[in-house]
Amino acid sequence: MGGASRLDLSIIEIPQSVSVITSAQMQDFQLKNINAALDSATGVNVQRIETDRTYYTARGFDITNFQIDGVGLPLTSGNNHADEDTAIYERIEVIRGANGLMTGVGNPSATVNFIRKRPTLDTQLNVNATRTINVLN
Repeated sequence: MGGASRLDLSIIEIPQSVSVITSAQMQDFQLKNINAALDSATGVNVQRIETDRTYYTARGFDITNFQIDGVGLPLTSGNNHADEDTAIYERIEVIRGANGLMTGVGNPSATVNFIRKRPTLDTQLNVNATRTINVLN
């Protein structure tokens, strides 16, 4: 794990509540964008308001700590990631609660870490297709 906490600890050893959304879960549950993925995480609320702006909250506070591969994104909010495709991520880690020791701020909501997929030695291909047929009587 280690990514969102920046410590080399297993999930059991991290003192905060942790949720991990794996690529298998994203495929199985058709979590095709960040909104859908974070909406499936325990304790995270996804709110779409007005002109498709999106806010993420946890524990009653806005989530403002976002990371990609453990590196913090400056001055971000959920608006930047809402409809981003999850196909590029291996997993999404959510650590709920203050994470000030590792991120430099004591935001009591959560830290969301997007772990990108890495290249492999094997060739991989994934194709999904859907078809809808409407029959009029």
